Amino acid sequence: MRRRDMNMTKAIDARLAELGLGREAKYQLPGGQKVPWRLSPQPFVLDDERRGCLSRFGFLMTRFYFAADRIYQSALSDARTGFVADYLDAGKPEAVIQYGRHARFKGQLPLILRPDLLWTDQGFVATEFDSVPGGAGLLAGMENVYRELGHAVPSTGDVFARTLLDFHGKGAVAIVVSDESSAYRPEMTYLAGLISSEDVPVLCLRPEELTISSSGVFFGTLKIGTIYRFFELFDLDNVPNGHSLINAAMQGSVRMTPPPKAYLEEKMWFSLLRHHALEESWQKHMGESAYGELLALIPESHILDSRPIPPHGILPGVTKRGRPVSSFDELRDLPRGERQYVIKPSGFSEFAWGSKGINLGRELSTKAWGEILEVALAGFPLRTHILQKYHYSLLEQVNYYDFALDQVLDFAAKIRYCPFFFLSRKTALSQGGVLITACPAEKPLIHGMTEAVMVPAALG
Repeated sequence: MRRRDMNMTKAIDARLAELGLGREAKYQLPGGQKVPWRLSPQPFVLDDERRGCLSRFGFLMTRFYFAADRIYQSALSDARTGFVADYLDAGKPEAVIQYGRHARFKGQLPLILRPDLLWTDQGFVATEFDSVPGGAGLLAGMENVYRELGHAVPSTGDVFARTLLDFHGKGAVAIVVSDESSAYRPEMTYLAGLISSEDVPVLCLRPEELTISSSGVFFGTLKIGTIYRFFELFDLDNVPNGHSLINAAMQGSVRMTPPPKAYLEEKMWFSLLRHHALEESWQKHMGESAYGELLALIPESHILDSRPIPPHGILPGVTKRGRPVSSFDELRDLPRGERQYVIKPSGFSEFAWGSKGINLGRELSTKAWGEILEVALAGFPLRTHILQKYHYSLLEQVNYYDFALDQVLDFAAKIRYCPFFFLSRKTALSQGGVLITACPAEKPLIHGMTEAVMVPAALG
């Protein structure tokens, strides 16, 4: 069986490279390996409990984004909740703010939603929500490869194709990937090839390859009807044609998804979810039951706001040596044993995606922790950060093929679950597959590192 597993993993590695998904490595890969992460000979099988929880997440995320969009729009004209827009617009150029408020995008939500989930002793915990997620193409390709080898896994590529084509009108589709997001270009190229047909050409393009005129958006003589935006709004000034493409979408000459709503891409929503002044609004737009469910899945989070509060005020839920505090500044010398927090950028920053900019309190010295907290507070409001409760993943055994040793090995892993959900006008909510990232227990953060196993989940 082990020899069969070795041969199967080699076949997976070779096939991924053929599909253009063996991302370029900055080092020599061992034993002829072609992808710079560990591969398992079989998908990760989800039990009934986790499978049921994951399917529910799609509904909860949809309600969350619908409610968040409504709450932001209401805050623009409501003095009682105006602080919501103040927080979410802070540090953003006026053009980006106005893009998100444009009538053309009213009510529009992103087509693809992906939470980052950990399995803990209390069930799933969501560390982040992503509405411009990477990984869909990689997952689709891996699923196809494992399916070719006889495994029963979903088809994320098929669900993505249906959703994008439901959104699309006439002409061609352009998946536009900026240089800042170039690491994802191979998987987006793969997705484009998977979806493209004679009736609806789908291309993965750099933004500078497009021409914008009064007649529309073109790639050569091919008219583009839909743009799938895979470039970040914080990087917009560095994206050739970036502003022009959004303006074309506002004028109606091309459709764009996800909509350029920078306020929906902020992690500080996790803090606003628990704000007492917004509780009724969340319940109204999500439904009381769904709101309660989501609260149980979201870690306690706080916007690192450096403004003073009255002397009698406290920061709800934040303590030091068992006592409430009245300022985040008081946490600079927080004992390591109480530093079960991460500090990370909220969203409009080059450090707000992947594992960039995340600082885990228990891994830092008191001096380093204090300095990072000081920088985060000093950056407010132009560069907003959040303080989020850290949750421990339960360890699980995961196997992989070691190309250097020519052996299938096991290790204790912390696992990140990334299910993909798709919103469509015609088919409503659809669930794709789940990308599993398993990292060694001693690694503080879970991401697509060299030592991580990345594998699709089997949903039964």
